[in-house]
Amino acid sequence: DALLRRKIRSDVVPAWTLWLLRAQVGIPYFYGGIAKLNRDWIIGGEPMRIWLRPLTKMPALGPIFGAEWVVYSFVIGGLLLDLLVVPLLLWRRTRPFAFAAAVVFNLINALIFDIGIFPWLMLGALLIFFPPDLMRRFARAFMSTGEEFIDATPSRAPVNAETIVARNSSLFARQKLGAGLLAAYLAIQLVFPLRHYLYPGDVNWTEEGHNFSWHMKLRTKTGEAVFTVTHPGSGQTWTIKPEEYLKSHQVMKMTTKPELLLLFGHHLAEQKRREGYDDVEVRARVMVSLNGRQPQLLIDPNVDLAQEQVSLLPASWIVPLTTPLESR
Repeated sequence: DALLRRKIRSDVVPAWTLWLLRAQVGIPYFYGGIAKLNRDWIIGGEPMRIWLRPLTKMPALGPIFGAEWVVYSFVIGGLLLDLLVVPLLLWRRTRPFAFAAAVVFNLINALIFDIGIFPWLMLGALLIFFPPDLMRRFARAFMSTGEEFIDATPSRAPVNAETIVARNSSLFARQKLGAGLLAAYLAIQLVFPLRHYLYPGDVNWTEEGHNFSWHMKLRTKTGEAVFTVTHPGSGQTWTIKPEEYLKSHQVMKMTTKPELLLLFGHHLAEQKRREGYDDVEVRARVMVSLNGRQPQLLIDPNVDLAQEQVSLLPASWIVPLTTPLESR
């Protein structure tokens, strides 16, 4: 907008925009810390222990990553950083230490764990917790010509009292509307990640309400699935392995997520209908391990997935997690 409209160009922005960005960064950190307050993470040290296990094969330093004190250093360190980093970044006296800890934390996440762009994004976002003119002062300190930044705020012609009153009235109305929209937006950001509490069972197992809950890197799941498609009219039965339809990374994702299993079941039913087999039944036997547990059934193998629909309501065909986490 400022490029197209010279009159609105300015060297400053409203303070609320800066605090909104800070809140947007703080929410994932805080909810990520709250999510770590579970038995698997704190007591079992999982799945951190599983993630560090491949590093034990490194030469020289490898065995260190298998030590329990190292595992729990990651466990407790990750928990404390998520919960405290934003408050410590907001306090000027602790900001340098919190910044250094957050940089180390995100670099470790980026280098050791395969979580894409997220750690790099959070590294860049750390700068918004510093004074807004930090980069300007940094650039000015290294300017060789001694040039100063020019205030781009346009000069304004004098206006009469009636115009000022009219502008203030319009501005107040817009501010009320903006404050209401901002409050609604923040309420969604704060409440929506908690929706998984409306579903029964462990969200890391059922996946119901997991998206946008900021339960980051709290579970590792492996599984195997075999689908059976039956046509009652002819008595024919087909045994189908997902590997026949999907790539390996797709199979890995699908076999551990009930909703994807349901969608794949619908896909198989639709394929058979196109082949001329109406009213087929699709069932699946899916064995899944969560955070190193012994594998157990993820969904009811007797349920016809072709008859189930994707819904926001709890899925009764998901088998509750009953396998305990073995002590290490």
